[in-house]
Amino acid sequence: MVWASAPRWVAGSCWWLLPLLATLSLASLVCLWSSLRALAWVGFILFLSAAGVSLAGSVASGAPDAIRLLARSCAMTSLVFSIGGAACRQGRAGNRAVVPPSVTDRAYLAALVVGSVAFTVQLIILGIRTVYVLVDLIQAVPVEGAWDYGFGPEGLWTLGFLCASCAVALIATMERQLYTCQFLIIVMIATWASALLPVFHMTSPGGLRGAGMVLALALSLAVTLILAAWAQRWEARPGLRATPSNGEQVSVADQPWPGFRLSFTVVGVVVLLLACYRLAVPVDFSSHGFRVVALSLAASTALASWAGFTFLSRSFNRGLADVSFGLTSLTACGIAVAVLPSYPTPLAERYPVIFNALLVGLAASMGLCTWLATRTAAKPAQNSPGTLEDRLALRARRGAFLSGVLAVAVGCIMALWPQLPTIAVLDVTIGRVTAGFGGNLFLLLVALWSARRMRAGPFNVLTLLAAASAAGFMLMRMLSYSPRFG
Repeated sequence: MVWASAPRWVAGSCWWLLPLLATLSLASLVCLWSSLRALAWVGFILFLSAAGVSLAGSVASGAPDAIRLLARSCAMTSLVFSIGGAACRQGRAGNRAVVPPSVTDRAYLAALVVGSVAFTVQLIILGIRTVYVLVDLIQAVPVEGAWDYGFGPEGLWTLGFLCASCAVALIATMERQLYTCQFLIIVMIATWASALLPVFHMTSPGGLRGAGMVLALALSLAVTLILAAWAQRWEARPGLRATPSNGEQVSVADQPWPGFRLSFTVVGVVVLLLACYRLAVPVDFSSHGFRVVALSLAASTALASWAGFTFLSRSFNRGLADVSFGLTSLTACGIAVAVLPSYPTPLAERYPVIFNALLVGLAASMGLCTWLATRTAAKPAQNSPGTLEDRLALRARRGAFLSGVLAVAVGCIMALWPQLPTIAVLDVTIGRVTAGFGGNLFLLLVALWSARRMRAGPFNVLTLLAAASAAGFMLMRMLSYSPRFG
């Protein structure tokens, strides 16, 4: 690479620049109380940033990329400015030092600027890694050269410095926007750490074995969501609302952090998509089979759903409610798949069994959402219009209908399975026919119960489609057995 020798050159020749830049930084800091205050402040930022670059270049002689060196230096400089701003603000509050308020504000501004540079560089590198991961998932073949663009374990140090810088500024100022920034940095750390794992491992006979990257990402993001939801509830408790840096009291305890609701929903959607992919591509990653994968997915979606409902208990949002009910449905699907036998079978033979388990899981989710939707409606005297329970009941009706639609779609695929031109197994054994008909019968019973409780036309149509799916399943299997009976 063109930049391969740049960090080594910097590491070997920047020691003599470090004392000079440090001296210039101190001189600029002294000039802040002179008439050239604005020019001295600009010089202080530039000289201190250059000193951080020189220091990082001198101690990181083995860094493979100059871009990573720049990001790490900016992150360290941001931490320095955050600590300086917090110290100035603490000294002004305790009257231990005469520090103008503008110095504190400019320190935080400098920390924001250089921190944004480091975050942008890391985000670009992580985006390139995401493209490699998507290519791996689509082609199911590991792509070579995935470490030639600056991605590696060293990036966690940069993100760690950014997280520390944001935490220092957050503790010192209690600005609500910094909560969202801290959440995004932690999400990026979890994503970066998970992306260090390979997507697949090639086995000796030429097969594939999952390496756990998707599961690690889903589980780490779910844990981040539940911790963020608890942190917001803790921050909103009476007595914990601190005054912001301008010293004015604000009454926004009932409002979510700025930008946090959208960020929270997007991360929830990412967990949902990861779970959908892992259920659709049942590749083992351990000797215990796909059961470990299904249980891990169920745990991830359950945590993410719990986090969503915890957030909704404080601030309702229709999009987040839909995502939370979707994660609940995937939890039921993961549990249904986890109870399947874990004996080793080819991937082509495993798909019909997994589809049957997904059918049962979606039907169970439909019944659960129906119960939640009608539970509130059955007690109108205890709930006034517009309460959280009423709004969740409306979204639960939507979740029940969507789960039913997906269950009927899976049932139709299972009914037409022997006639599909791309299958490798007909799925017409006695055991499979019995299990498939049992799944369709369970879906039909749940659809009948939901239609009776909901008393709505769309659920009546779903019941008819579920009955048609069960009848089609048996008809197609009878056609497969007809040549044996003449």
